[in-house]
Amino acid sequence: MYELGYPNQNCVGCVKGGMGYWYKIRVDFPNVFAARAKLEREIGATCLKDKNGKVWLDELHPDRGNINMEIMPECVVWCGI
Repeated sequence: MYELGYPNQNCVGCVKGGMGYWYKIRVDFPNVFAARAKLEREIGATCLKDKNGKVWLDELHPDRGNINMEIMPECVVWCGI
């Protein structure tokens, strides 16, 4: 992940990622992005939010977020389950 320019070594498609992270996942791992976007719609919850509320992955605009500024929290035991 570091070699691809990600500031963290978290799992591909980590729900803790911000808007910049998810935009970069859409570019680098389109199948993972599509699966997470579909899952969001199926369960009715989003990974992202802003001052107006939910931000759906399938509606994420390329201008949102900055991958170079996002430091995600460290993974915990739940990520491996």
